[in-house]
Amino acid sequence: MRRKLLQHITIFLLLVASTARAQENNFLERLIPRDFTVQYAGGIGMFSAGINYPMANNKLDLSFLYGHVPPKFGGKLNKITTKFQYNPFDIRITENISLRPVNPVFFLSFTLNRNHHLIWPRDQYGAGYYWWNSAMRWHLGLSSEVRFHSFEKTIFSYVAAYIEANVQDMYLYARLDNPDYFTFYDVMYIGTGIRFGIKNPSRRHQEE
Repeated sequence: MRRKLLQHITIFLLLVASTARAQENNFLERLIPRDFTVQYAGGIGMFSAGINYPMANNKLDLSFLYGHVPPKFGGKLNKITTKFQYNPFDIRITENISLRPVNPVFFLSFTLNRNHHLIWPRDQYGAGYYWWNSAMRWHLGLSSEVRFHSFEKTIFSYVAAYIEANVQDMYLYARLDNPDYFTFYDVMYIGTGIRFGIKNPSRRHQEE
């Protein structure tokens, strides 16, 4: 009786361990990025690049980007950006081309520079001297994207080109506070970029 009980317990623990291991492997596999972005301009650096995680059946995108502004173009500045994008429409134009015409975006950009402060130095500025910080900005915008699919026997699952227009919080405040002086064109950032997906290795082997 005792031996039988021990056998049942051992089998149960092995099943739990194998299930946990499978879930762990699945979670770790999801963390491996397979979507990448390269962008020019757009308020997050003159040049930026990063990784992208599609979620909710490709209705949402979470991106992490690193951007750089060279010294001769107003830098030397480095920026880290976390971007959320909602994709309400995915229109199939042809078998291999799709269009995402209007995609709302929200993102936070953080400037890595000793002259940009998340908290102002207390020895230079008293508490509450500035109500805003100079390091972190939030942005609202819209993007439009065209995607090309069906890259057989290549590493790419898709390649996309997009254009994005956004405005950051301080510029938006300036526009709303001085509507006769600033137009939305004056306070808007325009960026363009390329996204591409890398196929899962097992899928590439199946195609070959």
